[in-house]
Amino acid sequence: MRDIFRITCVVVLTAIYFITCASTVSADKTDWTDENYKFSNIQRVYLCKVDTFSFTDLDASTVEKIQNSCKKFADKLKGVVFVDSEELADIKIVTKITRWTNWNRPVPESIEVYYEGWEKRRVKDRDGKWRTESHHKTSRAYFPGANRRERKIPAHNIQESLLKVFFEVYDTKNENLIMSREDVRDKGGWYKQTEMFKRSCKDFFKELNKILKR
Repeated sequence: MRDIFRITCVVVLTAIYFITCASTVSADKTDWTDENYKFSNIQRVYLCKVDTFSFTDLDASTVEKIQNSCKKFADKLKGVVFVDSEELADIKIVTKITRWTNWNRPVPESIEVYYEGWEKRRVKDRDGKWRTESHHKTSRAYFPGANRRERKIPAHNIQESLLKVFFEVYDTKNENLIMSREDVRDKGGWYKQTEMFKRSCKDFFKELNKILKR
């Protein structure tokens, strides 16, 4: 019986390992702001359409989702109004996607350490009475009475989605750049760029909202 549990736990740990790697998310943002600019004077904003021209293979539905995500979070800016013409605006916001890629990231061979053992738990039966039962447990952290185990994880590839977006804010009167952000993200699995772009927009316009109060 213990051998069956041992085999089961190794299979479970393997699944957990690959699920964990596949769901890895990272984001790297680089900001610049003109500290001398009076952002509090901004009243009228012109929002440019998201530049997706570098990626002609994006279908119409995806492009529509991209544009809608940008507008949705831009609409959360407080104390300003959006205008239909750049000439009528105080600032314009330019959004450009420069990377939209799926790739296989190589992962070298490694050793996974985990712990397994039996743990006593108090459980209530159907009659409402408490009794003690032994449960087989596996964990990446040590627990009392556990045995240390190791298994080799072979070299493999992990599918990842990559996204890079530039947000730029310009003063429309002189075309000077007053704020910018480079947002680079990756996530386990393919075709995750649309949801990553949504989070990029959410983060950028949240930051811009803070700056507009200066």
